[in-house]
Amino acid sequence: MSKSKSFNGYIAMLSEMENGRRVSLIESQILFGVQSFNRDLTRMKRDGYLIKSQRVPMAKVIKRLNEFCIVKPPQELPVREILVSEYWIST
Repeated sequence: MSKSKSFNGYIAMLSEMENGRRVSLIESQILFGVQSFNRDLTRMKRDGYLIKSQRVPMAKVIKRLNEFCIVKPPQELPVREILVSEYWIST
């Protein structure tokens, strides 16, 4: 019986961030299955990566998520007014 390689959300997220992708907490959980986004950002910093961040409207993050899956926030939720942080690896 062959041993299958298991998925590692941290490695997948790190690879995408190295390729220039910006990632928010919501995306890390939905797309990569990362359980502790802050812990993984700290891990990246300790490994020598320079992590930058900025606050963006939640609508921007939802738009990016909808490229891969369907995300429908409640109509009453002011996604253009709610700000979330997105992070990326600075080169």
